[in-house]
Amino acid sequence: TVMPIDECHLIDPLLRDSLDAARNEYFTPGSRVRFQIGSDQQAIHFAMGNIMDDIAEALPDKPRTTQPQRPTDIPDGGDVHYQIKGRTFRCSSGSFFQVNLPQAEKLIDLILERLNLKGIEQVLDLYSGVGLFTAFLADHADQVSAVEIFAPAIEDARENLTDYENMSLFVGRIV
Repeated sequence: TVMPIDECHLIDPLLRDSLDAARNEYFTPGSRVRFQIGSDQQAIHFAMGNIMDDIAEALPDKPRTTQPQRPTDIPDGGDVHYQIKGRTFRCSSGSFFQVNLPQAEKLIDLILERLNLKGIEQVLDLYSGVGLFTAFLADHADQVSAVEIFAPAIEDARENLTDYENMSLFVGRIV
């Protein structure tokens, strides 16, 4: 059951409509369901299962470079695209993206201001997701290594960051 939201001043009206439309759908008790909307105003929702279902194999003790495979249960069109500071980011089913896009842009500016990168740094982007911060760090650093536990998000990052040669993507547990 999708729990009703009677009042929320932050939710996009299109996303609220998507939540309302899903109220009569059956979801396995205890499952996670994600609702999201992209910059193109496309709303989707999908069952995510249990977090351990997201990990197809045991994670190594150390991160590894990977060529993740997109899960076969994601239907065509099961991703959304976000526009941040002139860049487009694909976010597929189960991958995380910042929900408040204007604040995400401010956060990028704040991070870059505080880091004051000179172009000689090696930066580690932990919990990198689809590569949002990785992209803007790579514009200002010598090398960026991005680590994410959810392999499909790394596949999104690989697509989102094709124009960068100064970054490496890893799937792994962050300890």
